[in-house]
Amino acid sequence: MLKILFYILVMLLPAFLITALYTLFHTDKSKLKKVLINCIRIFLIINLISISMLHYFYGLTNLFNPVRISYQVLLYFLLNSLLVGLLYIALDRLFYRLLNVIKRENKPSISSKLLYVLAILLFFIGALASTSSAWASVVYYGVSPDQIFITMFTPITGTDSKLIMSYIEGPLILALTLAYIFAMISYSLIFTSLSFKREAKALIGAIGGRRIATLGGLLVLIVGLCYGIFSLDLDKIVVGYTIEDSFIADNYVDPTKAKITVPNKKRNLIHIYLESIENSFLDEAHGGIMEENLMPNLLKLYNAGDNFSNLNNGEGYGGPLRTYGGSFSCASMVNQQFGLPMRIPTEAAMYSKEGHFLPGAFGLSDLLAYLGYNQTILMGCDSIFSGLTYLYQEHGYFKIIDYKYAKENGLIPSDYHVNWGYEDEKLYSFAKNEILRLAALPEPFNVIVKNADTHNPGFAFDGDKPIFGDSDIKEDYAKTISFSERHVYDFVNWAMEQEFFADTTIVIIGDHNSMDSSLFKGMESKDYIRTTYNLIINPVAGIASSQEVFYNREWSNFDMLPTILSALGFKIEGDRLGLGTNLYSGKKTLFEELGYDYVNKKLVYKSSFYHKQFVKRKNNYNGDNLIYS
Repeated sequence: MLKILFYILVMLLPAFLITALYTLFHTDKSKLKKVLINCIRIFLIINLISISMLHYFYGLTNLFNPVRISYQVLLYFLLNSLLVGLLYIALDRLFYRLLNVIKRENKPSISSKLLYVLAILLFFIGALASTSSAWASVVYYGVSPDQIFITMFTPITGTDSKLIMSYIEGPLILALTLAYIFAMISYSLIFTSLSFKREAKALIGAIGGRRIATLGGLLVLIVGLCYGIFSLDLDKIVVGYTIEDSFIADNYVDPTKAKITVPNKKRNLIHIYLESIENSFLDEAHGGIMEENLMPNLLKLYNAGDNFSNLNNGEGYGGPLRTYGGSFSCASMVNQQFGLPMRIPTEAAMYSKEGHFLPGAFGLSDLLAYLGYNQTILMGCDSIFSGLTYLYQEHGYFKIIDYKYAKENGLIPSDYHVNWGYEDEKLYSFAKNEILRLAALPEPFNVIVKNADTHNPGFAFDGDKPIFGDSDIKEDYAKTISFSERHVYDFVNWAMEQEFFADTTIVIIGDHNSMDSSLFKGMESKDYIRTTYNLIINPVAGIASSQEVFYNREWSNFDMLPTILSALGFKIEGDRLGLGTNLYSGKKTLFEELGYDYVNKKLVYKSSFYHKQFVKRKNNYNGDNLIYS
């Protein structure tokens, strides 16, 4: 309570002091209304500038959180606000010493007022576009334009509050600060007559002031939008809506029509999506770029199964290449489930309402559900985020154990919340219990485990150490990776020790490349290709056509659909499903056959086939393509 009171004092005291000082220099100090208006105006300008300075110059956070903010930061805030206020008074005195400031004689017209508001609005939109683009480029390192656009049309419930506050404290406040300063300047140009001392002639006429303010706002709007478009490649969104291409239609193999032979004995599947885990976190000797290996335990696991690498034999461990329409968590799941990209929405409700998440698509979980599998997905966030609820309820009838489920069923206290929901340590504990429950049933099971501690921004780090322990690694995010991979290792070893493991295949894969920029700064060479961690443990024996299938491969997450089915003992005519190729078969993937750049370029274009086949229609699967051995 004391800290909250001190926080309020820090926000208000500088404004009161500077207002009092400001009032001393102006003749209208007797007017209470004017004093109050000045107090509000000074409160806004001082705090807006102070927050932007503390955030951008000193890297401070939690500036809007009176509980988490430290007394030291509050002291910085107070001193910075006083400094900004004194600077404001100094500039104000200089302004009035050099210029005569007189309100224009005529009452401001409605058109002048509208132009004033319009100019500020244009400026703010342009400034926000610019600051938001710069923020996204850093926070979502390597962000693709489709991710930005899809996020706008999918639910963001469950998003880590630190991510939201990072945006508010950063680009939003900075844009508001700049717009407020612009508003003060525009007010002087439009509604007052300015002239040098001892000179009667106005520097700028009323019409000129309106023009300068309006053109200034318009210029910032144009520059801001252009910066956003080019820095985030948003021109690809325009291409995706306007230029038609038949690439997906020409190369798609329909899983409902391809002949698939079902094995006599159905194997269980544990599919683990590792948030932002990539091979770059290994040291150079094992295919990474780190001086210190951040994943010693996951490195050990590589010896327990099959890794499909883009590197030559002996050069270390590699993985899939980045795909347009697959560079974020939900899209990666879509890639691996259906062998398809997650495309920009062609309808407002495309991913955000029940019955609208690619109802015409048919993939891995749809097939397993048809064959009688019990399916569960576990995640530490609210599954409504990005529409995951609709994805897994509509494609496989999954039981969803997420943050909301955990609270409602007493797995965690009702007021418990860490980052995205609950941390991975609890996630793996819940997963063990669920897997043991499913293993006791006569039907086979498919369990998906989606961790989140290593999501950046919003990774599970609190203060000087991760929320789950200490580490010798200094860098915060690197420390979190080190602890997260240990939890994965322990969980997989537990699974390998259980009775059900003999009939279970475990797939471990990083969902996408990390979005952390600080960890890779100065370390990523131009010729190094970042790939995600991937491992298949205990597949059906003898399915690899040769050892050469594991090395020097150019593949994508699309290829996981037929590859996982092959690992489970399914045989696929032609070894192709969706846009994916069975990696065990040794046949060329689309990347290998057509070229990486060519395929990714084609995936940007509009696809009417995708819209008609997967969005507008509902799949009514009858199993006619299945062959039972």
